[in-house]
Order: sequence, then C-alpha cells, then structure tokens
Amino acid sequence: MSLVSPQVESGSLENKHDKAEVASATRLGQISFINALPIVLPLVRKHVRLDAEQVFANPAELNLMLKSGELQMGAMSSFYFLEDGGFDLFPDISISGSGKVGSVLLFSKFALTELDGKTVSVPRSSATSIKWMQVLLLEELGIKPNLVLADEDSKTEELDACLLIGDKALEFDASGTTLQKTDLAQWWHQRYKLPFVFGVWGARKEWIAENRKDFESIGEALVAACKLGLSSQLAAVISEAQSRTSLSPDRLRSYFLEDLDYRMTMSHHEALALFARLCRKYGLLRE
Repeated sequence: MSLVSPQVESGSLENKHDKAEVASATRLGQISFINALPIVLPLVRKHVRLDAEQVFANPAELNLMLKSGELQMGAMSSFYFLEDGGFDLFPDISISGSGKVGSVLLFSKFALTELDGKTVSVPRSSATSIKWMQVLLLEELGIKPNLVLADEDSKTEELDACLLIGDKALEFDASGTTLQKTDLAQWWHQRYKLPFVFGVWGARKEWIAENRKDFESIGEALVAACKLGLSSQLAAVISEAQSRTSLSPDRLRSYFLEDLDYRMTMSHHEALALFARLCRKYGLLRE
C-alpha cells in the first residue's frame, strides 16, 4: 500500500511517512485522489495547523485501515461509514456532488435499459460508487448487471460497460471516448433532488470520547483548509492536480468550483440517509 502526500515544494508525490516513527502519533487518513486536494494541500503546506499526521491512500485502502484499527479517524467512503456504524462525522465537510460531477461515470456500449445481465467492470478502489450504481439501476430500471472487479490491464473501450471513478474517470472522459456516458451524481440529483455524498470524514466514537478537543480542532482545520483550497490556494491546488493528470486548468477549475461540493448540510445528511435506506432495500447494506 502506498502512503503518499503532495511534496510541499515541487508538487510531486513523495512517501513522507515512516510507520515506525508515526505509530504513536495521531494519524488522519486522507484521500489520494485529486478531488481531496482543496482540503489536503493547504494542510500539507502548513497554511492551516493540523495536529495529526496525514496518511494518504485510495478510498478502499483507507476503509481497510480504519476497519483494522490502523487508523482511528480520517476520510472514508460513505458506504463504509454507514456499514461500520462506529464513527461520528467531522461536521461541515464532505466530498459530494449536487448535479454532474464528472468523476463517477458509467461508460457503456449499450443503453442503460440493456444492461440487465451484462458484465460491468467496477473499480477495486471504491465501495460507495459500486453500491450507488447498483441502487440507481435497480430502483430506476429494475436492472441487475453482472459485476466484475476491474482488471488493471483491461482496455476500457473493449468492455461492454465499466464504472470509472476519480482521476481515471476524468481523464477517460476527456479522451474523447465514443462510449455512452452516465454521470451517476447527475442521475441521482435528477431523481431525488438531493446531493450525493461520496466521502466523509469521521473518527471512532471511543476515540472521540477520550480526545474531544482534538476531534474539534481537527474538524475546524479540515473546514478552514477547504476554504483556503477553494480561494487563495486554488491556483496551487490546480497546479498540483495538473501534475497528476492530463486535464486542463480550465477543466480542473470547473471541477473544483462547480462540480464538487465540499459542504455537509442537512440536505447532505438527508441524502446519506436515503442512500442507506435504498441500500437496505436491495440487500446491499445489512440491517
């Protein structure tokens, strides 16, 4: 597993953590995709004080680290938060979308109505997006495709259908593919008039009970960093994202400022509760 963070000076990636050195430190799991850059980059560059070590990984890896107890807090997929039940959320922060997002995309050679029984490849790095796709296909169309974990060597254009997330979805979409595209966030918003919450930040309830002040200060730091990342530090965020992708500055600016939503309002909580109910309805989330 690669634990990486943006390098402060050059904007490249560098492994900045030695497990032996930080084992006793307060550690905060952070998402390694560019969608989290408005939050994590101001923290890495120390524009906002954070009394914790940041540990970077993809959402699936972070979920495993939280489950094993290697981490007591951090970013996690919405589905993992709902499934585990042992976390409280840091307030006022999420990675969400209130309309098209561009980084959770279903590409297909077929119309959605023709996907019943078809094979759809899904990413190993996400639980929320897979369950979300299943819920929408079942609830809207009564369709249940055959899901297979994506093979890293698979050529996306040769697949019947594939779900792509994060940086890979953005770049494949920008490549000019002729496959039919469905933005799951846009589909969800059109149907339910609610945002969709991809990821949240939370901490184990027992850890919070013993570290209430730390929980509050870390939550405040996350929100303060996000405000900077979307304003005075936006140019640095876009530059870092450019170094990791082939996307243009204009596309990245619209992605961060228009497509993504970093709030956690009552509507976001309502959307999260609806997602849980629908997952339970179709047996995707245990009661």
